[in-house]
Amino acid sequence: MNLTLSRLGLGGKLSGIYLAVFALSVLYALAQLTLNTRHSEFASIFAILITVPWSAFAISFARDLGFIAWYDQFASTPLLYGLLGMTVLLPGALLNALILYGIGRGLER
Repeated sequence: MNLTLSRLGLGGKLSGIYLAVFALSVLYALAQLTLNTRHSEFASIFAILITVPWSAFAISFARDLGFIAWYDQFASTPLLYGLLGMTVLLPGALLNALILYGIGRGLER
């Protein structure tokens, strides 16, 4: 299967760029949580803003499930907390990528 960038289509390009930006924001947040723990309170703000509006629901849902209380009791490092936090945002990023794919496909027609 020969999948090149030119054959991807506008929807694939838009969603691919979006997921790449999300991945970079996750890497930035994890780097800040690992390397700069003293000033990492807002490290994940970019990932949260990129996944709006779903991040508002996901964060409140994770809080209701006891994610914060679980971290206080069991997690040992900020990196683990960051990884688990980013998995909470991942469904929102995938939904946004799917929406962008649909918009791109619609613009192609």
